[in-house]
Amino acid sequence: MQTGQQPSIVGVRRALQGQLRLLTELRGRERQSGATELAEVDVILAGGEETPLLFQRQLNRVLGSFPFPSPGFWVSDRATGTTLSPAQQQGFKAPPEPCAFLQLGQRFEGRQRVKHGSKGEHWNVTVTIQGVTHAMGRLCGTLEAYNIPDSERPVTTFFEGEIVDNVNHTFFTSEYGACIESDLRHWSRFKTFQALRREVMASGGRHSGLARHRHVYMRWKERFFVEGCECRLTIAGFYYLCLDRITGAIEGLYFDPSSTPDQQLTLEPQQAAGDEGLAFGHVDIA
Repeated sequence: MQTGQQPSIVGVRRALQGQLRLLTELRGRERQSGATELAEVDVILAGGEETPLLFQRQLNRVLGSFPFPSPGFWVSDRATGTTLSPAQQQGFKAPPEPCAFLQLGQRFEGRQRVKHGSKGEHWNVTVTIQGVTHAMGRLCGTLEAYNIPDSERPVTTFFEGEIVDNVNHTFFTSEYGACIESDLRHWSRFKTFQALRREVMASGGRHSGLARHRHVYMRWKERFFVEGCECRLTIAGFYYLCLDRITGAIEGLYFDPSSTPDQQLTLEPQQAAGDEGLAFGHVDIA
């Protein structure tokens, strides 16, 4: 789910006024009256108090009709007062490139550590990606856990995942019992998120640099048990995850609002059997 803040009508209005002064000066230099455009802008300025996003679209349409280039204007976030530059706004529209480690059949192996006070458990875990749709920021797969106390066989669950991409999903969850506070608390435990935190807080859970960021951030939500449903485990919570695009390593943190144990997941990518040294040549046929 996406959340976001609407731009401040005051911020848009102030930015527009400065831009209109520049446009009017340019028009005067070119001896173009532009009376119709200015009149329409005046009408829009008189309204739009209740619908700032529609207000901004109307302004963009009118400003786009001017016969000379219009510089992008800065928008304020209503909740924080933080000003977003045109470059930042454009960055929100550019989702991260597809990650080579997120593809059908990719397998990861590692461990999940569950800490109960001074005691702890370690489970071996295998994750297999069963499907990915980068355009929608979604993936799915299975998570198989071994060595679970009181379970004679491995426990397998099916999960659905969201890729944080600014377009389909943001850093703010807004479901599964999570809130902005719990989101920021868990994301901030990843060292790579520290440099993103300030803008994420100011931009409704988005960050303009994700398209060129080394790491991919995800959420995985287990939906049902494939086998081992008789065990004492629950799947009420979900995972916050950070994947390194270069190494393929994944760090994960499990969040369940009704459970207190600290759970951490660490995974490493595994090369599929038979893939070693496999290559394809290119032949041009006349």
